[in-house]
This record gives sequence, structure tokens and C-alpha cells, in this order.
Amino acid sequence: MRFTNAQRYDYPRTLVVNRGEDLARAYSVAQALGVEANAVENMPDPSLQLDVTVVLGQDFNTLTSYRELMSSRR
Repeated sequence: MRFTNAQRYDYPRTLVVNRGEDLARAYSVAQALGVEANAVENMPDPSLQLDVTVVLGQDFNTLTSYRELMSSRR
């Protein structure tokens, strides 16, 4: 796992980008985070040595995973 900043900060919604050969893995990550399936993009790039890239958008606080995390901290 690796964390870096996106190239820009104006993504209106969270994206899950498939980087490997298994698109189903990207859909699994999206489902776990509460990201809609239409926000999954298929952009394989073996040179990155990643399966999935997640770009948090301005909607991060509406994601099921974020709301669950925040409610558990109360």
C-alpha cells in the first residue's frame, strides 16, 4: 500500500481506478468504500505495480466507509 497526493485537488467525487489485470478487484474496493460502480475506471498500467488506485474526491464525507468510521469514534 502506498499513499500519495493526487495530481490535482478538484475531484468532485471519489474514483477507484483499476491498474492491474483484475477489474473485479477494483469493484470490490469500490463496494467496500461505498463508491458507486460508475466511479470505477479501467486504466491498467503494469508499470505502477498496483492493483487499484483510489482518488478521494470532495464527496469523501458521504462515503459509507467514512460515515461508519466517524460514527464509531463517537
